[in-house]
Amino acid sequence: MKKFIQQGLIMAAGFIAIPASLSQAEQPVHSNECRQDDPRLESLRRFFRNMHSPLEKLASVFLSEADEHKLDWRLLPSLSVVESTAGRAAHGNNVFGWNNGKSTFRSITEGIHVVATSLESSPIYRNKGLIQKLQTYNRNPKYVSTVQTAMRQIDADE
Repeated sequence: MKKFIQQGLIMAAGFIAIPASLSQAEQPVHSNECRQDDPRLESLRRFFRNMHSPLEKLASVFLSEADEHKLDWRLLPSLSVVESTAGRAAHGNNVFGWNNGKSTFRSITEGIHVVATSLESSPIYRNKGLIQKLQTYNRNPKYVSTVQTAMRQIDADE
């Protein structure tokens, strides 16, 4: 992860950095739970831990939402890295910079659910592959490779 950060590939969302806090009220908005023996869970927790991210406690939510919405399990965490330094510079529980950073959510869990649902079923994302989704998410020509670099970092230690 240090190499990723040192290369200067993190793209700030462009708003005042306010640390995202996790309340005990953070609960999944659906009943689909990630199994505790899922090997991806420890990989994701380790990734967030290495980033000193407050999102480590929500690793299972990221996984269950990705599975429920047929997304690559590394996509949502990578978007959070690029858009809010893994939640450390999030505003309004919006760790994804959703809606150009203007959207706010009642909780980070709600934000994860909304973004995952949109990436699967919104007309602008539906039936698109990963690269096309990322090109739609952010039109910056370097955005796709930046997110893909973060995605590779998540399971690099395995």
